[in-house]
Amino acid sequence: EKRPVNVVTEEEVRQTGKCELHLHIGGSYPLYFMQKIANEEQYRELVKMREAIRDGIEYHSVFAKGGIFDLIAQIVCNEERVQEGVKELCIDLARDNVIYAEFRTGLKDMGNGLERYLEAVIKGIQEGIKNSKLRAVLLLSVRRDTPSSIIQQTIDLAIKYKGKGVVGIDLSGDFSKGNYRELLKDIQKARENGLSLAAHIGESNKETEEQQLWELEHLQPTRVGHGFALHPRSKAWVQNKKLPIEVCLSSFKSQGNPDTSLHPGVELYKNGHPIAICTDDPLLFDCTLSSECIDFAQHTQMTLEQFTTLQNPSRFQYAFDK
Repeated sequence: EKRPVNVVTEEEVRQTGKCELHLHIGGSYPLYFMQKIANEEQYRELVKMREAIRDGIEYHSVFAKGGIFDLIAQIVCNEERVQEGVKELCIDLARDNVIYAEFRTGLKDMGNGLERYLEAVIKGIQEGIKNSKLRAVLLLSVRRDTPSSIIQQTIDLAIKYKGKGVVGIDLSGDFSKGNYRELLKDIQKARENGLSLAAHIGESNKETEEQQLWELEHLQPTRVGHGFALHPRSKAWVQNKKLPIEVCLSSFKSQGNPDTSLHPGVELYKNGHPIAICTDDPLLFDCTLSSECIDFAQHTQMTLEQFTTLQNPSRFQYAFDK
């Protein structure tokens, strides 16, 4: 008779130093920080929208125009609040024993230009990691439908701030929008300047196999975000190249998948494929990196030793900041 495996416990997960590789600043400000700066009506609305996400209300209706991201942008509406929010986010992650984090953010012009926003984020990180074990770096995000001029400005600023906190580029957004060929030129420029690329691929069932394969082959991302809706040939490509997949279980659940054990990342991990467990938007999904790791460990019957190996930064070859 097989002895039951000693699955890592909740306490052990919380006590272990962890790495977070997929977290969008706009969806990750701590709730207590949002409560502090929002007015009563904004805060009530925010809590209501979070509950809708938790209860599985149509994901895209909550995220559409006038949805939760617009509300967050109304609350965190200037660079001072961005800086303070990023600082609080770092403090919050350190409390959960996160020791390495890659934050993602699209650059925003809050009235003083894109660079001023970037400076606020970097200052918030520097303040938030003081006297802490946490090391945090930045990926600048571009969406597939971001106007070309903004993409170029973002890449130029990423190059300018490489070595000052920026380590890579994050590509996200709707596959059916944007100009692929244009994007290729900009991403190549980033790569020639030593920046890595993480790409959201397989995040929606609307993506076609052709689109996925084109991006994988031409953009050559270093890691794949989500990856739960990869078509067979795309999945084979990812497995063949051993591209790490950033698994975000609560995010997967919010898109109409109540059973998180069905995330393809679970099976891939069991078969020895590299994965990273991530939160995506902890403010939206009411989760922490520990809670995501606990779910994943239960699905995979992971032991403490396996969990420690997965989280060990010295062996954390998927990190962009070596």
